[in-house]
Amino acid sequence: MRVLQWWIPGPRLGRQRAGAGPADAPEGEANAYADALKDRLVQVAYIYPSVQIPSQTNYMASLGMWMIGEEHPPEEARANWIATIQPDWIAAVQSAWSDIIAGNGGTSYPSPLTLTDINSDLLSEGRQRLAQKMLEDLLAGRVGTGVQP
Repeated sequence: MRVLQWWIPGPRLGRQRAGAGPADAPEGEANAYADALKDRLVQVAYIYPSVQIPSQTNYMASLGMWMIGEEHPPEEARANWIATIQPDWIAAVQSAWSDIIAGNGGTSYPSPLTLTDINSDLLSEGRQRLAQKMLEDLLAGRVGTGVQP
């Protein structure tokens, strides 16, 4: 089961996990999770695709929360949407193209991550550069996620 996760500012690393709610929660219950986020002073939430439904993102936007996700935001929540993180499939194919043409198989080519749907009022150009650098470092293995594949 996928869950809605959120992070709040923390004393050491700048953030800490504040909690999670089930992805299949009914709408009223999902709103209660959003209310709990607001009560814990959460300002930014990462929204999994499985829980990104317009009614939920719109409710979170009405609470003044900012959001980041993997899918394009609903129109009503755009003012509170920081950015969308997506794989750049074209760049992945381009990096593998010479091996594809040569008939070489069995190689894995990670897809670069890119930011789309950027709200420049919430994510300045300088922060966009920092975020893109972090995405590149994550892909290159220079940033640990704490998850072993």
